[in-house]
Amino acid sequence: PEGYVNFGSTYNFTEIPVIKGSHVEYTYVANIDYVPAEIVVVPGDYVAKKHEHTPMPTFDGESYGQKSGCWEWTKTTFGSSVINLGQYWFYYGEFSDVKLDITKVTTDLKYNGGKLPAKTTLEQVGNTVKYVNVDSPIEYAYKIFIPATVNYGWGTLSSTLTITVNPNN
Repeated sequence: PEGYVNFGSTYNFTEIPVIKGSHVEYTYVANIDYVPAEIVVVPGDYVAKKHEHTPMPTFDGESYGQKSGCWEWTKTTFGSSVINLGQYWFYYGEFSDVKLDITKVTTDLKYNGGKLPAKTTLEQVGNTVKYVNVDSPIEYAYKIFIPATVNYGWGTLSSTLTITVNPNN
């Protein structure tokens, strides 16, 4: 077998695992001729591999420490299902910023045909709306309707953002 030296005679070896602390009997060996090992150094070459980041593991790991991209499988296990309510990132995909079409704003004001009052402006700032009213007194509450769209993993969602403007009494 591999790892044993044959000196021209046939020897039979049987490997038996022994538990630590067990009583072992053996036959005394009078002498052994020492044969020094030959050491061979095999030079290796370093090859850099480009790192490919993955947002999730690309396969299910089978052993502790196995790597998949940036991910390493660990021994952590869960006895019951884990539910993270409200975390829909992987289900719906990434959301873009909300796009508001300020040019198509309407209101529920009857006196001016559903337009914004004079000297009133709207501006989108990030995902918020800036409402500026200069010299247009508000006598009663009214609503502003702004067409809005947002892109996400499944496509584009369109809706109308409704803002209620209350008089400052």
